[in-house]
Amino acid sequence: MKLIDHIPEELTREILRHCLIIPEDEFYDDHLREIRRVKRKHGEPPASCILLVCKKWRQIGEWALYTSLCIASAEHARAVAQVLKLRAPVFARFIEHVRLEAGYGIEIQDILKFATNLKTIFVSAMVSSSESIKGLQRALPTVSPVRLYVHTFGANDEKNANKKTIENMLETMEEVHFYPHTTHLNDTMVLALMSASPSVKTISFDGYTLLHRYVKNSLSLEMIFARNTNIKRIICRRSVYYKSNLQYSRMSKMVLGVLDYQ
Repeated sequence: MKLIDHIPEELTREILRHCLIIPEDEFYDDHLREIRRVKRKHGEPPASCILLVCKKWRQIGEWALYTSLCIASAEHARAVAQVLKLRAPVFARFIEHVRLEAGYGIEIQDILKFATNLKTIFVSAMVSSSESIKGLQRALPTVSPVRLYVHTFGANDEKNANKKTIENMLETMEEVHFYPHTTHLNDTMVLALMSASPSVKTISFDGYTLLHRYVKNSLSLEMIFARNTNIKRIICRRSVYYKSNLQYSRMSKMVLGVLDYQ
């Protein structure tokens, strides 16, 4: 008998879980995702290769591949929807995180209806076609995620077809995270989002955004608190670079008191 056969199934499952499940912050952060792409480009094999060790490992660990789904195109959405239709009873219940970069057609409705345990959803606000988001609009009532990651808005926010859809999603969200740090947020849009939901308790921004948009450009975070008193926590990501500057900024003590540096 091979040595690998002596490893208890529970231990094997834990090893595979550790190797295959992508941390939430890495899955939604564009910078960390780019690091993974560079490693792949230079020959580092994908983590899923570990399932090729033996048939037993694939049987034990294949579920972990479905915990985080990234939909990057309409074609990809169709392929994922087809897989879930065939294997939904086995793997769909493990889907916890969905990142929608594109492919907002009817296939998204097919994908999300299987994701009964969905916790987090990433939606790009850089969508200009109202036709492309119909599938998402129809699918949202079938899922109940509590965390929303928004790929932040650009200069044409008021014409953005996804704006109203994202506002509607806030009705059940407890956390809202804005990405990436390089995109200029539309001040009016952020205030509207924060005042639209009675359930949002936590919001997060990149440290760069907090420093350069909300401090140097004088958008008052106090206005957000005034419009939504349920918000109790503001997470400052990549705070190692900006914490000292934020602490000595023009932010009020009230805002600084709820900042959570990460």
